[in-house]
Amino acid sequence: MPNYTTFEAPDYGERILIRRVFLNKDVSREALVLYTRLLNDFPRITAKKAISSLSGGHLSVKCYSFNEGYIIDARLTQTKHKNLMYLFLNPFKEGESVMQNLFENGYIKNEKNLAVCKERILFTHQFKETSSSFVGLEKLSTSYHEISFDEIKLKGIKEEDLNRLEKEILSSKCGDYILFGRDEEKTFATLTPYEKAPSLAKGFNPVDSNISKSVEDESLMLVFSHQEITTTSKKVLLSLVLNGLKMAVEEVLSKRVFVELEFQTRLLDKSHSLLVLTSPKGKINQIKEVLPFVVKGVNTLTIDKYFDRVYPETKVQEVIFAMDDNAFLDSLIADKDLALIDETSEIKKTDYNALNSSFVLDDLLVIRKEINNA
Repeated sequence: MPNYTTFEAPDYGERILIRRVFLNKDVSREALVLYTRLLNDFPRITAKKAISSLSGGHLSVKCYSFNEGYIIDARLTQTKHKNLMYLFLNPFKEGESVMQNLFENGYIKNEKNLAVCKERILFTHQFKETSSSFVGLEKLSTSYHEISFDEIKLKGIKEEDLNRLEKEILSSKCGDYILFGRDEEKTFATLTPYEKAPSLAKGFNPVDSNISKSVEDESLMLVFSHQEITTTSKKVLLSLVLNGLKMAVEEVLSKRVFVELEFQTRLLDKSHSLLVLTSPKGKINQIKEVLPFVVKGVNTLTIDKYFDRVYPETKVQEVIFAMDDNAFLDSLIADKDLALIDETSEIKKTDYNALNSSFVLDDLLVIRKEINNA
């Protein structure tokens, strides 16, 4: 079926049905963030029973940047048990009806709900904005990252703005449905298909090299281009290379800059990855001066000696995925969006070194506190 995907997990005790809709970048970011919160807190559900009564149903909605646009992502989680019996009401078919009509039904509209959701969004956002790495990921428009928005514009959003957004969501031809778990219900039979599915061509947008912000720490964000990642096994290999690169950076800095660092790594798209170094304020310039690929633009760090240390990380990742279903599902969805070929192959040190040698620094972003506020 078009734009329907099933990730079979026969031993999984829950059934997660996802509906995603892609929106162009010209929609109001503030309206999208507010609309998403309203669907979470005040959804207008017309089902015969409460969602929680539909086999322990739980509905969650989020939105994020994606491929020079945005995605609104709704997920319905229900308990799936082999002994579950139903006579008059199939909770899974009823759940599908909820998802089919979610955006059509929208949220419970009144001024109080609007005001409450604005307050909740602004309260959580002010804490996130103190993190330099969070701000940097916003500015890069990193796919799957929370959407950046203007607080003043958010406060000014009215019902008519949300109505326009809702029309954009309902008229979008780009979207998909994803099922994770056991499919015994012919799930997609009643769901209206989209004409095309979201696909990830470019997972970030280059920005100015330096951004000042009222943050509590500083981050150096390094975007690398590298060999194209085309399979899931090569994606695993890339994660090992990024971990090896992180260890090499730690070793270089430990001899020149005495500072505690936090690292983040991620695959941005098939040909770009991100390495983030976060430190207390005042150390970023020293770090930039020491790292060889910041000076030369080409990765000259050798990571061969770290292979035996990073290789066990593949097993650690398996444990993380076993403990965190959402992280595992998000990884599967990213593989789908990147059109990665599902493949399992032996990880070789020669491939590990070759992939590292292909790394070239493409973009550099510094997030630091505004000088006037320092």
